[in-house]
Amino acid sequence: MFNKERQETMASYVKEGPERIRSLVAKREELTGELVKRFLERPYDTIWIVASGSSFNASLCSRYYLRNMLGVEVKVVSPGIFAAYETPLRENEFLFFISQSGYSTNTIAALDKAREMGREAICLTGNVEADVKNHSDLVVDYGVGQEKVGYVTLGVTSLVTFLTLFAIEAAQKSGRIKAQEANACFDEVLKAADFNESTQEATYKFIQKHYKAFTAMDRVFLSGSGSSYGVAMEGSLKLSETVQVMTICYDTEEFLHGPALQLTPNHTVFLVDSGDENSERVHRIYAAVRSVTDRAFLLTPTKGPDDDENVLVLKKAPREELTALVYLPFFQLLAYQITEDMQLWTKHPLYNIYKKMIDSKTANYVDVEC
Repeated sequence: MFNKERQETMASYVKEGPERIRSLVAKREELTGELVKRFLERPYDTIWIVASGSSFNASLCSRYYLRNMLGVEVKVVSPGIFAAYETPLRENEFLFFISQSGYSTNTIAALDKAREMGREAICLTGNVEADVKNHSDLVVDYGVGQEKVGYVTLGVTSLVTFLTLFAIEAAQKSGRIKAQEANACFDEVLKAADFNESTQEATYKFIQKHYKAFTAMDRVFLSGSGSSYGVAMEGSLKLSETVQVMTICYDTEEFLHGPALQLTPNHTVFLVDSGDENSERVHRIYAAVRSVTDRAFLLTPTKGPDDDENVLVLKKAPREELTALVYLPFFQLLAYQITEDMQLWTKHPLYNIYKKMIDSKTANYVDVEC
């Protein structure tokens, strides 16, 4: 039932994740050098990250690490919102854009908007030869390489790692932290890579244990807070685009203020607990949701009741802000395995008409499929 070894799949890229994290740590200075240099040119007090899709979610996963390490506010917005509603920027606000493919039309439009504002257009991408190069003043390869199948997985892990390494390198070079502390931070990232591997093994066992429930998903809620909110957002995106079920993500507390009113035994709910000071609250919410639906699941580093098989206990990230590097494989592998087993890759026939009517990529983009 579980085909983990077939090459060039979402699962194979997830499996590659830990080694990719380690390789990016090894070449961190070369990888982040130019972006660090630009960031240190003046005393910025805010970072704007403009991204969409999985890149947006990866940025959310990294937001608190960047903010805490660099001592600046970090804002994550989509390209459309940036171009239409979030300009102009102050001089002490650092701005960069992200497009893994390098062909996203919304990112290109936002880059053009930045240039119109007289701002340097910096773009992080997995393909420095893509169309974004013609709309950017600086193109930075963040180390993902090329994913040859659809539905970004390795790109999320690589981007979270890159942004984390950028934060550490910039903090050290600016004098906020000393070399010894920076090295300890790099060691934490490497430990997270080890934990990522253990999450993958635990995930396959958990899918097998709850296979009936996972193949019957119809209406799905995900919730998280802090760094785990970005994980839940990416989980929501992955299940939506692969399993093709209605999947909605909320901040953990916001889930209680309206969305929970519709809960029935038919709902599937995933709560993501990173083990921070809100952990006890998340466990209580999970218990309440579990009283309504047997399809409530909790990801946590804190041990739950011994008789509750719906609780998946994962390794606790070396620090809360690194939760994504440990937890992301769960939703990536769940999305892939259920879609693969149920052969849900094919979209509704009318989707082909939709694609012809509206573009999200430039004409030079070569579509990839699973």
